[in-house]
Amino acid sequence: MEWQKPEQIEGGGVKIPDNWLYLHYYEALSSLFRIENALRVFVFLVLKTEIGHTWRDLEIASVVRHK
Repeated sequence: MEWQKPEQIEGGGVKIPDNWLYLHYYEALSSLFRIENALRVFVFLVLKTEIGHTWRDLEIASVVRHK
């Protein structure tokens, strides 16, 4: 598949080729990106506040409990 290039249009806009993502997907992906970054900052602040400077040494381990 050969990717087409975006075109510059009057007024500083950009025309996206039809075989790229639909325009409304860009809005969804942008929103998802913002949510992910906000969540990352939130987790960082909680870890740093609750655990202190040793938060970097934390490890995520799965615990298997046998009955």
